[in-house]
Amino acid sequence: MLENRGLGIVKIGTLATFLWPTLTIFSQQFAISKDPVSISKAVKPLTVLIEAEGENGSGVLIAQGNGRYKVLTAAHVLADRQKTYRITTAKDGQQHQLISGSIKSFSDNVDLATVEFTSSNSYSTAKLGNSDNVAEGSLAFVSGFPRTTLAITSSVYNFREGRVIANSAQPMAGGYAIIYSARTLPGMSGGGVFNDAGELIAIHGRGDIDASSQADEVNPNVRFKTGNDLGIPINTFVKIAKKLSEPVFVAIQPPSARSFSESSSIFVRGVGRARKQDHAGAVQDFTKSIMANRRFAAAYLNRGISKSELGDEQGSLADQAKSLELDPNQSIALLNRGVIRYRQGDKAGAIKDYTAAIKLQPDDPIAYYDRAIVNAELQQTTAAIADYNKVIEYQPRFTAAYYNRGILNMQLGNNGAAFTDFDRVLELQPKYSQALLNRGNIKFQLGNGSGAVSDYSRAIAIKPDYALAYTNRASAHLLLRSRPRALEDLQKAAQLYQQQGNLAKYQEVIDRYHKLGGQ
Repeated sequence: MLENRGLGIVKIGTLATFLWPTLTIFSQQFAISKDPVSISKAVKPLTVLIEAEGENGSGVLIAQGNGRYKVLTAAHVLADRQKTYRITTAKDGQQHQLISGSIKSFSDNVDLATVEFTSSNSYSTAKLGNSDNVAEGSLAFVSGFPRTTLAITSSVYNFREGRVIANSAQPMAGGYAIIYSARTLPGMSGGGVFNDAGELIAIHGRGDIDASSQADEVNPNVRFKTGNDLGIPINTFVKIAKKLSEPVFVAIQPPSARSFSESSSIFVRGVGRARKQDHAGAVQDFTKSIMANRRFAAAYLNRGISKSELGDEQGSLADQAKSLELDPNQSIALLNRGVIRYRQGDKAGAIKDYTAAIKLQPDDPIAYYDRAIVNAELQQTTAAIADYNKVIEYQPRFTAAYYNRGILNMQLGNNGAAFTDFDRVLELQPKYSQALLNRGNIKFQLGNGSGAVSDYSRAIAIKPDYALAYTNRASAHLLLRSRPRALEDLQKAAQLYQQQGNLAKYQEVIDRYHKLGGQ
């Protein structure tokens, strides 16, 4: 007998420098309007796609000379030095090989790197702004190449408009000090962040979606979103470049006061603490930030998240409500309120908030994912599958969405669709033992005993104390008329259940063992 218990939904060093002695620097001195369309047209030719073996990031052209071009990006985009990276320029779609040994990272504490390529084509380079002058509430535009989706099968240039939330003189880990909300997507890391004059003010490094749903991890539960996109100020790079005598053109800015407000600086520190799971410290910082600026909607939103992580659900709900009062069109605050309502058992209220969030931001995979979980718990299986379809459409490497959809397809008897889902899970995460177990279950139901044994055995190799895999493998051995092996697996499963304190399962398995003639 095959068991299906326990198969529920998943809730979720510095390199040698490369000398460039013959470089002639220039920067494109363009004057453009504050119209986002004009800015997008101006910064697209400055943007590059960085690819390697199915992965991609973005970068910005910052200098050129004698047919050589230098690209600034986030260091984590070029983290694997064993891979062969390629650069594609957005201006003409031309692909370029990197100059050997040209990848240069600067510090373990700053997530920045440069890389170089050669070309006979002519490309403009970015004009660097003064990131110290970036004020809260000012426009921020991010350019880059998101990862592919089911609908978009090749990386396509993307331009996102947002607002600066905070700018601090004291960066958090990685050199991140500018926070903005631009709904960036995976793959845009390393792309440029530009102001309303088209000047490069930061390198985009981490997006809200990076923190909330890594594409290749098993997501633990319905989750919050922060709305925080993180950038490394361009002045950080300029300071490093000057120390290393890097040939970089620095735009001359008119004198102006620095834009680091007290509330902004404290907010950035709070975000850093929250990312390190120091939610008590984060609450203190967000509270101080609110005291300095009572209308700081993002501070209420982020404080609400940290309060929830500390178990203060009512305080969290109040903060999300205040954030929505200050900015009613925040899909993120609606999503977060939905999470709290779900945790409090108000599933109907959660569905209402997730649906409202999706209406405001229809391409958000997290909102669909969270709603799918609640729909499944409400036995709205078809609606849940439709939501998982949307998650996968917008984020095709979302492992847990495939896994959960596979479970629901099994419940509906759609074994072919479920099998395909578990196959995809294992492509993305080969050591996902539960997916192996479930795929083995389908093989067993189809009469493929040897295939089932293979999957159960792989699951056991990954998770040696996986008692359920042993009991199911015993059933597959019986299907293959291998009674001795079935008895061995049942005996092992009984031992594991006993060690794990599951006496009911131990007794059930040992009874089955004796019925088969085990002594």
